[in-house]
Amino acid sequence: MTRQANITRRLFPHVARRTVLLAIAIMPFLAACGGGGTSSTQSPVAVVVKANGEASVQAPHVIEAYGESTFSNAITGANEVERLQQLLAGSYDVINRAMPGTSSRQQFEGTDGKNLPWAEQLAASRADIIIFNRGINDANQHFSDEEFNRIMTIMITSALAAKKRVILQTPNVTRTGTALDQNVDHFAQLVRELGANLGVPVSDGHAISETMPNPVPDTIHQSEALSQAMATDLARIVRGLP
Repeated sequence: MTRQANITRRLFPHVARRTVLLAIAIMPFLAACGGGGTSSTQSPVAVVVKANGEASVQAPHVIEAYGESTFSNAITGANEVERLQQLLAGSYDVINRAMPGTSSRQQFEGTDGKNLPWAEQLAASRADIIIFNRGINDANQHFSDEEFNRIMTIMITSALAAKKRVILQTPNVTRTGTALDQNVDHFAQLVRELGANLGVPVSDGHAISETMPNPVPDTIHQSEALSQAMATDLARIVRGLP
């Protein structure tokens, strides 16, 4: 038996020899394996030895993040989704499904250039948690409240029916000096109301961004400080999920 096996046998004296050797044999393979999707880093896969001597492989939980350029881009440094992955490393793989310049309708219809129509996307999803950050492009494209609520309600309730946990995040403020700024404020409130009505947690990125001195240096996209603050709030909610 190898030195590593002897050490493991001393740590787990009641585990069957075959189980110990199997766990040792697959550790290098699991460490080298990557996963699908576009997460910024891949969390390690754990081999857990139960009290009864059985070994089981535990992969990290999966989060899929849907949104627009405030999720997929960054002025400098890592974007919000990448920062969320850093905060949750080891427990979750965070897959960024956001697409710049797109609306909730484009995501729902599968015309955003990245995702399938929502019913197909959800059926193929391996996520445990789905995050939606929507509102800026919907506000910019002058969606009605009714249309936004209808589409978001379908996506949220279907995800819940598929046994996914859902988190909403309100859009950060914009500082364009145009009507967009007030429209985004309004859509942030719509997201809050969706969360309250459907019983899903809301990370209030809009409120967070209002407390910062220069939240959007280019008038729309997050500063590094805001990106980190919004990712930290999402991580707080993720860790608090039952």
